[in-house]
Amino acid sequence: MNKGLEQDLTDFLNLYHLFTTIENKCSDKVLIEGTVNVVNLNGEFLESYEVVIIFSKKNYPHTIPNVVEKSCKIIRHWDNHISPQGECCLSIPHALLKMENKGIVLKDFYSEVIYPFFANYHYKKLSGRYANGEYEHFDEGIIQYYREVFSLTDPIHIGKIIEAALGNYEYPSYLLCPICGIRKYKKCCRKIIYQLRLYGKQRLQEDLKIFLKISQKIPPTENVRGI
Repeated sequence: MNKGLEQDLTDFLNLYHLFTTIENKCSDKVLIEGTVNVVNLNGEFLESYEVVIIFSKKNYPHTIPNVVEKSCKIIRHWDNHISPQGECCLSIPHALLKMENKGIVLKDFYSEVIYPFFANYHYKKLSGRYANGEYEHFDEGIIQYYREVFSLTDPIHIGKIIEAALGNYEYPSYLLCPICGIRKYKKCCRKIIYQLRLYGKQRLQEDLKIFLKISQKIPPTENVRGI
């Protein structure tokens, strides 16, 4: 176990006393088992959830922890952002990938992602809706992400931007944007392209298929190239 992970794990267990590491036959995985106690703003107990947090030793901190809800208090349905096996869909994939690229600190990931997931579910159970809204499921969630984060709605335009992000060619910043032709490239689509590249080619290829399908274009199956 690298020193950074060892220290982060110690910090997490010292801060969250209801968690402990559990023996794991797979040497590359860290398994942490414990209880998420949801409380209100006054610190009053509302509900508890038994969970297991799993992540890679080798890739830490550039790895996304997987969280499984063991107590079965969350109804297994995608409307609750949980799989039939209890795996929690903690956030939209793009948001998690940005965290992964930056590097995840375990105690911060718990406070910023894991705990809010369970607190938000409890709020929905009482009120019928999530406190801060939610992403749609599957392809619709990806479409929503591009709309809300990048203010993009045209699937053909989005497809061209993703194709440019997948390519290696750098357009001259001072020329008219080759994607939409509205402004100079540096003040137009370039910023979005640079942000998209942070998600990695695999994620972008999956996104591209979604938007090409919407725009009734059939993507090449084995050779996705930049424009």
